[in-house]
Amino acid sequence: LWVSAGRLRLALGTTLLAMTAYFISMTMGSVETVRLLPTGRGQCLLLDAPDATLLYDAGAIDAIDGGAAMIRRELWRLGRYRADWIIISHLHLDHYSAVPELLMTGSVGGLIVSDNFSLDAAGRALELIAVRRGVPVLHIGEGDRLRLGSWDLHAISAHGSQRAGPPISTNNKSLVLELK
Repeated sequence: LWVSAGRLRLALGTTLLAMTAYFISMTMGSVETVRLLPTGRGQCLLLDAPDATLLYDAGAIDAIDGGAAMIRRELWRLGRYRADWIIISHLHLDHYSAVPELLMTGSVGGLIVSDNFSLDAAGRALELIAVRRGVPVLHIGEGDRLRLGSWDLHAISAHGSQRAGPPISTNNKSLVLELK
């Protein structure tokens, strides 16, 4: 535009400024963000990086759809049509209520769950939905490590079958991860 107006110095300056901005953005690297989504009575952490988008839990017991529409809106706002993986910490409804609809709408690339996940009827039902939709389910145990894009995950606690002693609650069987 500046060239057609005969303003060659402005054209050169604008070009240099654009090239500088481009090279600065390329050298800054990727930006990872972790946000707690406003699900109301529920939990959903959105972990976003240019090469992988994860959800740690996905639930809202105040919403008819379990919070799935709100989660999809947040993904779309980031320019994503789906989460690459959903990590389900444990089988309380406020942590997974959006997952069935997210699976049914193709908004999930895969599920990551603990080894004890399929011991519960709700866990088996979610896995069945995932399998029928062609979504992989990855079971991880204590000590396992995963690399999902730029995210490094280490399973600190993922209790399998119940040990001898008093019964432990579902919360105590939660999948606890270290995230880098």
